[in-house]
Amino acid sequence: WQTTNYEAQDIVGTWLNLSLAEMSGDNRLTLHDLQLDYIKLKRESPALHGKLVDAYRAACPTGELASGPSSDDGYFWARILYHLQRAGRDAEVESLLMNPDWLQRKLERLGPVALAADLGYSPAPGCAILRRTVNLASQVLSRDPAQLPFQLCSRLLDQPNSEIRRLVHNLKPRIRLWPLRRSLDAPGAVERRLRGHVGRIRSMAVSV
Repeated sequence: WQTTNYEAQDIVGTWLNLSLAEMSGDNRLTLHDLQLDYIKLKRESPALHGKLVDAYRAACPTGELASGPSSDDGYFWARILYHLQRAGRDAEVESLLMNPDWLQRKLERLGPVALAADLGYSPAPGCAILRRTVNLASQVLSRDPAQLPFQLCSRLLDQPNSEIRRLVHNLKPRIRLWPLRRSLDAPGAVERRLRGHVGRIRSMAVSV
């Protein structure tokens, strides 16, 4: 906000007193929908999104977004891809989504559904393949995020896409037993497997 902590607290206090925002129990500030839409219409710009991204990058110990900031504020891992995209940094979006460190940390913090949603921020074919693979392996990954390198390599080992091949190569040091050939279903006709039901399935509701 380009203000001091005390100035920011005063601004937030004014919003709360005027019922223009709400503060949750974990100190997250939420603007009302109409106010948020108005602010986006009047003030949102690629430059402002870029400034936020750069501020987060400066807070990362390695100077790389893939490592994340030293202090997890609950927002960075959930929304940084959105701000990168809105800043017009499409190449950086794709690069981050193909970074093994980012994929692993995002999965560990927010799970496979959030990771798959992030992969939708890039139109690159490699990201689309990876998104379908994460969805296909979501049952395993939700129970054991450490399975990510093996799940990806075992499903994508024979993919011709150059970005996927590079990702698989970068994942190799993270796997103790390297498969010689693809050993799990690749993304294709099967999009997702659902488990946990008992008995015969008679109906299903799908929400998009």
